[in-house]
Amino acid sequence: MRVMTWLLGLTLLVGCCKEKQKPDPLDMDPVSVSPANPTTTLPSPEPVPAQPAMVWEESTIKTIPDHCSDAKAVLAVITHEAYSKPGFEWKWVRQVMLANPQFTVVPHAALMPGMVTFQDYDYGTSNAKALVAHCGHGGTCNQVAKAYKRIVRSSKPTVYCGPVPGLGKPVSAVPLWLDGGPKANLPQSGDVISQCARLAACALVKDQTIPGDPGLECQRAPSRFALACASKASCAEVNACAGR
Repeated sequence: MRVMTWLLGLTLLVGCCKEKQKPDPLDMDPVSVSPANPTTTLPSPEPVPAQPAMVWEESTIKTIPDHCSDAKAVLAVITHEAYSKPGFEWKWVRQVMLANPQFTVVPHAALMPGMVTFQDYDYGTSNAKALVAHCGHGGTCNQVAKAYKRIVRSSKPTVYCGPVPGLGKPVSAVPLWLDGGPKANLPQSGDVISQCARLAACALVKDQTIPGDPGLECQRAPSRFALACASKASCAEVNACAGR
């Protein structure tokens, strides 16, 4: 009898101590503990602000209304002889587009803002050839022309809404678009024109106010420039490699 009484007293004492060891919910942080599921939760990370889209400034470009659905930008015009040379391609345009991912180059009709497609045409009466950007949004072609002018300083792009004076029939050539993705369009070693074009395009994407004509200066004295940096995948990497 004494043994049972002693065991009962010991049990009550242990239960009392365990009860006292339980944390009081009122003493816990009400923010980090849920009444239904008392587990600690981490605070939500602050949202990362979206990077603003690149906007090119170029006062020499006469723009068209943003809402124009039949927008065109004549970016470059060359002679038939130059166009007919084996292996000719619009190297500068390719690198300008590659450095500006806010533009989506497509092989079909460009219907949405940001989309652009390219086509070669007969131009004028001397059998010249023109590269024309087509946009379903006037604001897009305005920006394409401004970007091209800021990077290719000697160029004279013109933007139109509707028909282009002097534009003839399309030339049956493969339209320029970034087939294969960015890596497939990076300059190859030894292609100085494309390498200089990419170095200039990436530098001006970072700082539109760079004076002079960076691309032309590179072509005139390529040994003074870090041409190998042009093969980097992004403009940030190109500029870091080139010390900009």
